[in-house]
Amino acid sequence: MNGRFVNGEAASVRAEAAEKVLSVILPPGLSNKYSVEKHPTSGLATTWTDPNYPNKVYKIKWVNNFNLKPKQGAKINPNAPMEYEIQFEKPDLGKVTDTRLFYHDGNEIRPFDSSDYAEIADGKIAARLRIGDPGIGWGGS
Repeated sequence: MNGRFVNGEAASVRAEAAEKVLSVILPPGLSNKYSVEKHPTSGLATTWTDPNYPNKVYKIKWVNNFNLKPKQGAKINPNAPMEYEIQFEKPDLGKVTDTRLFYHDGNEIRPFDSSDYAEIADGKIAARLRIGDPGIGWGGS
């Protein structure tokens, strides 16, 4: 599958936001070496305040919370490309003026760098991730 950031083999993961499907695109040779480990989105904070603009508060709808784990016995080449792509339908945030993609690093919410995600056709978002990345959410203020 040709993604926005990565070309490779696609798999689908049931996203938690409105039970929509999240597509995961792994570079060739990685799909048989990793499995998806899901975690709940409940308990993750649903707002983030921009430290540079304290009056700008983003309301976040978590799309999913998963990471890729090496399968038992998988031989992982440390020099192989270790990034992958996800694609998902953009959640409805209601009336907002600014949107961005967020992740939860296990301790706090952090925004994605704008070069690592893009809106693509049909109201979808594509994002570049690295193996082991945490929960993903779409937010607006």
